[in-house]
Amino acid sequence: MGSFWPFVLGLVLSMAAVAQESSSEFSFRGQATEAVGLERTLTETRTRTEMRDSTCTRQVPYQDRECGYETRYRQECSWVPPREECGRRDERRCRDVTRYRQECTNGPDRRVCDNIPGERVCTNRPDREICEDRSGEEECREVNGRRVCRRTGGRQCRTVPGERVCHDRPDRTVCRDVPGERHCRQVSYPDQECTTQSVPWCHTIPGQNVCRDIPYEEHVCRNVTRYRTETYACKEPVEVPYEVTFNLSGELEVQFVNPDFRTEVPFTANLTEARTFTLTPSAVEGVLVGIRPGVPQMTNDAQNIILKQKMEVMFTDAEALQQELTKNISAVVIDFTAKKLSFTAQGEVELEDSVEVILEGRKKRLFSTVVGKSQVSGDLRSLNATILPQSDNVTAVQIDLSKVDLSALSDKKTFKMKFKHMKGLPTGFGWTGAIPELKADSEAAADVVR
Repeated sequence: MGSFWPFVLGLVLSMAAVAQESSSEFSFRGQATEAVGLERTLTETRTRTEMRDSTCTRQVPYQDRECGYETRYRQECSWVPPREECGRRDERRCRDVTRYRQECTNGPDRRVCDNIPGERVCTNRPDREICEDRSGEEECREVNGRRVCRRTGGRQCRTVPGERVCHDRPDRTVCRDVPGERHCRQVSYPDQECTTQSVPWCHTIPGQNVCRDIPYEEHVCRNVTRYRTETYACKEPVEVPYEVTFNLSGELEVQFVNPDFRTEVPFTANLTEARTFTLTPSAVEGVLVGIRPGVPQMTNDAQNIILKQKMEVMFTDAEALQQELTKNISAVVIDFTAKKLSFTAQGEVELEDSVEVILEGRKKRLFSTVVGKSQVSGDLRSLNATILPQSDNVTAVQIDLSKVDLSALSDKKTFKMKFKHMKGLPTGFGWTGAIPELKADSEAAADVVR
């Protein structure tokens, strides 16, 4: 009896040494791949069909006689003699009438002349001024018995009234064209005049044989088939549950997309009862982990199942993603002629990035400022953008504005652009970690080309 317990203790230790592991932990330290082997024992409940004694029922037909009253029909006919049916109906009736219309024509034009007798025509000539130079002349006159003389001098003028001049105008003939006389006459033409009138109307309905069905009750008996339920001994299929134990082996291959990532990240791989792999990274501050599982492949036989799967893992740094966003923009030009917007941005700009651009124009008035805006948003690829990387992490960007309404900006004088840059994580991966809000806002003055 003394040697029995050492034997049992050794057996337990041996079983612990070969115990199956359904989970495994490993760490990423710059390797390109990591192979993980897992195993677990599964118990599955299945069913099989067995035949057991039972009592069954069946429907057995038999004949029975059934009597009762039924409604039947017989046909009775009678002769209806011919008859006349009369009434009134509207009819459209027309008659021929003679109507008249006026037709007019103009006669030929004629020339009419009138003789105007001659007459005497007189006109008054204008007044005229007559001037004399009387320098050195002496003018004398008697004043109180003595002769008084004075010397006159200078130019003296007087107005002579105009004369009336007359002449005889000869006889003359004045002619003019007079339109021809208008002659009108009444011309007859045939027409039709219609009215709707209510008129009597009759027609003869021919004689006919009119028949109808007359119901009556009749006592009828007949044989009918009925059914009764009988029991009998039989066997019925029954689903019997039973348990099956089998071994599930898993081979997981982890491929690291960017093995040059510098941070160590622990992982836990599990082989679940649902015959799937789970790969869970431990949280590391500032590190985002993306996992893209491949298609699992499964082979099995009666007692063993082998599951193989590949998973791709990508690492990224939240701070590095923030550094890729646009920090500032410059050299903004709005080309109204070519309908293009061009600018340079400091940061990493890619066609998959989303942007929101607001173009704002201003024009000052006497007591106010008029503001107009146009907006465009979407990913740069859908906006037909062109990206040209330059030196020192600067990117030149050109966006097509052919589908943007710029009418609110056409008459403005000063312009600026508000630019919102948004990035997303690479698609196709399931990401874990504290995912930051990847967007940045910038603003700059803009030049225009008209």
